[in-house]
Amino acid sequence: MMNRLVIIGLVLIWSVAVMAEDLHSEECASIDSDSARLACFDRLSGNSAVLGETKNPVAENNTATDISTVELFGKSTAEQNRILEQSVDADHLKFIDALVEQVELNRFGKMTIALSNQQTWKQSDSIRLHLKVGDEVRIKRAAMGSYLLQKSSGSSSIRVKRID
Repeated sequence: MMNRLVIIGLVLIWSVAVMAEDLHSEECASIDSDSARLACFDRLSGNSAVLGETKNPVAENNTATDISTVELFGKSTAEQNRILEQSVDADHLKFIDALVEQVELNRFGKMTIALSNQQTWKQSDSIRLHLKVGDEVRIKRAAMGSYLLQKSSGSSSIRVKRID
């Protein structure tokens, strides 16, 4: 009998806490500004204390182009990129074209490719693609945040990851 009363009491306390949290989250959801709404939810979840902040890190007069590192902290790379591209109204690049300036093979036969645009890419799959200095290549976005490198004169491609 005593155990049941303790369990019922704990359930009641927990349900009151959940209802109070729901009320606060509804208040946060009603905020129009994305950054202010995010800051409100961060305060509810306790993230502000983890970051060592005592007040709202985002000023009330922020415009859509003002992004703080607090807003980006902990988000996936894809989400960070989306937020940053929106903040500067950047067009979403579908591909880049460049010339190969250097090709190195590691002991597993995977390439590291230096391009004319000062980017360096490393092969992440095991497909063979003959590249030489001066070849024109195109790197395009692929599924799940990956990239494909393809010679302009051919149709086969390799999966690559930017390393610089």
